[in-house]
Amino acid sequence: MSTAKPILVVDDDAEVRTQLRSLLENQGFRVIDAADGDGALAAQRRHGAALMITDIVMPNKEGIETIRDFQKHHPEVKIIAMSDRSGRGSSYLHLAAALGAHRTLAKPFSARQMLDCVRELLPGRGD
Repeated sequence: MSTAKPILVVDDDAEVRTQLRSLLENQGFRVIDAADGDGALAAQRRHGAALMITDIVMPNKEGIETIRDFQKHHPEVKIIAMSDRSGRGSSYLHLAAALGAHRTLAKPFSARQMLDCVRELLPGRGD
């Protein structure tokens, strides 16, 4: 098992979390996950992730608020924000970038797009 800091995946959709976990673990990354922003902050305190991949539109604590919290309390964590192309998700991706997300991805995205972003933000990690 790698001793490198894990990647934190935050999405209220369990299927999305499972798919991203599988994709990233198959590339040699260690992954933890949370269903919302409150869970993400708790997971960060326990595990100290190097990268957070977060959905923007979630119940409870949304991704925008979570990004602000991470920028304030965990500024060392790289952030990838993701959301649907349609509706408010698209405009929220622009806001996420303005608030400090290092990369944004519109759903649906390809495995290659996600892995390219992860490898860019965490050079030397994964296959």
